[in-house]
Amino acid sequence: MAAIEGAVEAGILATGARLSINFLPNAVYSPLACIQLTLKTASAVGFPTDRLIFEFTENEEMVDTEHVRGIVESYRRMGFFTALDDFGAGHAGLGLLAQFQPDFIKLDRELIRGIDASSQRRVIVAGMMDIARGSASP
Repeated sequence: MAAIEGAVEAGILATGARLSINFLPNAVYSPLACIQLTLKTASAVGFPTDRLIFEFTENEEMVDTEHVRGIVESYRRMGFFTALDDFGAGHAGLGLLAQFQPDFIKLDRELIRGIDASSQRRVIVAGMMDIARGSASP
């Protein structure tokens, strides 16, 4: 609620920007039930729900990947985007990416910090871009 209300107060509606909201997959017991307050808040402030991105957090290991897959599929059917947040940190690694194909992959800042002076970081990021492009293909 606070993220949507704050973004609207900050003027997001006058832009084409999307709003990213982090969520803990293990805390979502039912995608449809858990999203109701978000939908109600968006409706109340006039925020288009097709501009919402739900980001998996890297802070916890996903206990039940099938349940999480169901969450992602439910959110997509509802018109939301999904993102893998802080890829390369914590539990957000290649194994997670292999199981879920998010709409966006947000690289961990440690991977991009100092990229201008690090050929190793550039190679890693270029590889991630190749992976991301490949996952968009059928």
